[in-house]
Amino acid sequence: MLVNINLNGKTIKEDINPGVSLYSWVREHKCYSVKCGCETSNCGLCTVFLNDTPVLSCSVLAARADGCHVTTLEGLQDEASEFVTFIADQGAEQCGFCNPGFVMNTIALLRQNPYPDEDEVKEFLSGNLCRCSGYEGQLRGIMNFVNYKSRRRVITMKSVNKCIRKKDSMELLLGKPVYTDDLTPKDCLVVKLLRSPYANAIIKDINTAIAMKVPGIEAIYTYKDIDQHQKRFTCAGQTYPEPSPYDRLILDQHVRFIGDPVAIVAGETENCVDKAIKLIKAEYEVLEPVLDFTTALDNPILVHPEDNWEALCPVGADNKRNLCAHDESSNGDVDKVLDDCDIIIDRTYHTKACQQSMMETFRTYCTIDTYGRLNVISSTQIVFHCRRIISHALGISPSLIRVTKPRIGGGFGAKQTSVSEIYPAFVTWMTKKPSKIIFSRYESLTASSPRHEMQMHVRLGATKMA
Repeated sequence: MLVNINLNGKTIKEDINPGVSLYSWVREHKCYSVKCGCETSNCGLCTVFLNDTPVLSCSVLAARADGCHVTTLEGLQDEASEFVTFIADQGAEQCGFCNPGFVMNTIALLRQNPYPDEDEVKEFLSGNLCRCSGYEGQLRGIMNFVNYKSRRRVITMKSVNKCIRKKDSMELLLGKPVYTDDLTPKDCLVVKLLRSPYANAIIKDINTAIAMKVPGIEAIYTYKDIDQHQKRFTCAGQTYPEPSPYDRLILDQHVRFIGDPVAIVAGETENCVDKAIKLIKAEYEVLEPVLDFTTALDNPILVHPEDNWEALCPVGADNKRNLCAHDESSNGDVDKVLDDCDIIIDRTYHTKACQQSMMETFRTYCTIDTYGRLNVISSTQIVFHCRRIISHALGISPSLIRVTKPRIGGGFGAKQTSVSEIYPAFVTWMTKKPSKIIFSRYESLTASSPRHEMQMHVRLGATKMA
């Protein structure tokens, strides 16, 4: 389909796929300020102006912009520059991933209403999500800017309450390309994962022959490409030797949760990879799963029955009991002390699993450098742990791996586990071609390592004062 779109003052005429979103189209034209956080039209990160009206570009087809003016933050640098200094002075940019969407909608608000009050600001920006700041910093910055423009007094002091900007605050607020996917070249392989539909199953067979015939597919890897008896590894970002057990393979014939990787698919485009994934035929022997952690201990159903499971630290782990760690520690006769207490509280507390939900999902880009080393650029909090984990997973020396973290769009501990890095690292090491993986929001919610569900039994005693 031929379209004629004015992007940031420049007319672009080109033939596009009728199904491509405006979000994908503007990023293809190097407007990297436009981000995607939710994929469900709820976060506001993908906001652009369509004929000067803010729209969510992930929910608009590029074809709808035919004959229209599309403006991203790249085209509003002068208008944004003065305003965002007030946000920077509050330190409200934080991880920065949501900033461009906030700035775009704030510009739209100030064009309509140059002097809004706090309630009007909150209402207008209610569609913008931020996981770092709690919104108060942005609100203070906006109101300080409004007061400045209206010549109302803005309190400043010489030392107390004096703002000190972070070195990269302006780059984050003005939407500069500083995140993993912003730095990834167009011509790298796209990596995606076929995931298990079962919580516990053995892959009896898997056929990739038809999928490999899809034009643009570079490689498809399954458990057949991984030695199932090799030394396992852990994805936990912990100091070596890790207390977490070595229970993972890049691809395991035994899948243990809905979303466990079954195949790694790498191709030239996202479309060809999506098509190939649908053509992979996997045959499973479905097993009964353990779905309640309170029944897991000494359950006849073993999550990890394999013999090459290993615990490097003496933390009481036992895979034949579904036990990751166990310890007992006491000082004195606890029961006797509690018996002598006037008040005893005996309670059990239960917390559900908690997903950190950072705005930037898990993503990694890999390439081979001039010296044959694997270079990994990833949205991670643990570059050195990540290097060791990839080394163990691929069975290569850490000296052959270099891990770099650009600016990350939030982590909150979720990116202290190597969630996405192993798969493109494996593809690049095998093919010697650059590759990238970007987890969808659904994958980030269902196939990562959030805070686990927990049950805590607490028995506490106290004596009354005489």
